[in-house]
Amino acid sequence: MKNHNLKLILAALAVLLLGAWALSGCESDSVAPKDEAPELTQENAGYQAAMVALAMTEVGPQILAYVNKDVETYDLSGYDYVDGSVQVDYRSGGADGTPTTPGNADYAHLTTVGEDGLVLTWDGIPGSAMYLTADIAGTIGTGSVTILAGSGGTMTSGPYVVNYAMNGLVFHATGYPTGGTFTVSSGGYAMAVAFNGSSTATIYVNDNPTYFLNLATGDLTPYSAPTF
Repeated sequence: MKNHNLKLILAALAVLLLGAWALSGCESDSVAPKDEAPELTQENAGYQAAMVALAMTEVGPQILAYVNKDVETYDLSGYDYVDGSVQVDYRSGGADGTPTTPGNADYAHLTTVGEDGLVLTWDGIPGSAMYLTADIAGTIGTGSVTILAGSGGTMTSGPYVVNYAMNGLVFHATGYPTGGTFTVSSGGYAMAVAFNGSSTATIYVNDNPTYFLNLATGDLTPYSAPTF
């Protein structure tokens, strides 16, 4: 069951999407007005970055959830933030290496299954689902996977497309991500999510620290500088 704070994030995005759908009119009506979608605010963009970050805290570690095959498919139904399936291809000798079992692999490639990817849904909130795609490669260590440059994907929510990319981010079999870079772009906003291994990540908007994201609860709060 999804937590209350995550619902607040999704509710804020749903309000934005409903406004966009009202402007664009019914798809089946050929004479309906087709105005541009509402411009994103900094808060909207922050919510989008938070949603992608929360989803990836569940998706990334799936690389380490293997059993004993060189290609694994994982069903994420019932997870807090995502619903759907991902597939992981395990190799020995890098990207062009030999397919192997996870225990012998030093490289893995995770992709979402299906054209739309994973579904981000919520209960009791009107609107359509948001979709997340992922195409992630990484090197496997002991209990961790380090994500390689070129990894990322999109989150589609109505007329809005959010792009994200990762490089050097480390997902662990237990605990929260560490290091590396996690960037998100949407509606003219350039964002970065800084993970430090704790349950609190910092979201930067246009290079400015703007929000704290609690990865355990989904709570998004304004950034406050530490005091000494």
